[in-house]
Amino acid sequence: MSMNNSLKLGRPDEFSTLNIRIVRAGIATNSVPGELILEGDLRSTKIENFNINKANFEEVLNNAVKKFGSRISIEWIPYSFGYEMNLNSNKYTAVKNIYSNFKVDLKPVDVKGGSDAAFLNYVGIESFCLGDSVIDVHTVHERIEVKKYLELQQIVETLFLNVF
Repeated sequence: MSMNNSLKLGRPDEFSTLNIRIVRAGIATNSVPGELILEGDLRSTKIENFNINKANFEEVLNNAVKKFGSRISIEWIPYSFGYEMNLNSNKYTAVKNIYSNFKVDLKPVDVKGGSDAAFLNYVGIESFCLGDSVIDVHTVHERIEVKKYLELQQIVETLFLNVF
């Protein structure tokens, strides 16, 4: 299964994200490291695309270590799997009604990232990834207005007391 010889990080396809976020190497600044550890995240809303990107990632790394006579160990920890919401379920209707009571209109959208809701749905617990009014998510500028945060607290409390 020959794909290519380079990694496409970020958005390898329209359904997936692939990021390397933690890089650790060596113990000194004046020597060649004996070990390189990369930690990252591969997510996809389609299992086929997840498998293709995973295979490509492994192939590229395996080819690189063969070229330089090194060894590699790759460990995958399942985290985020794609799912589709049932917009006709009783639970979704209850969630939508609670948001409506707070004068917030739920607008389901297709999200390419992963979430805890994705894992919970994968193991059979119907759940939803709900917006939280955060601005500049996952950046050093991430923030939320105090008013929105306090409203979110009330919504979450109401959800837990009435739906989950």
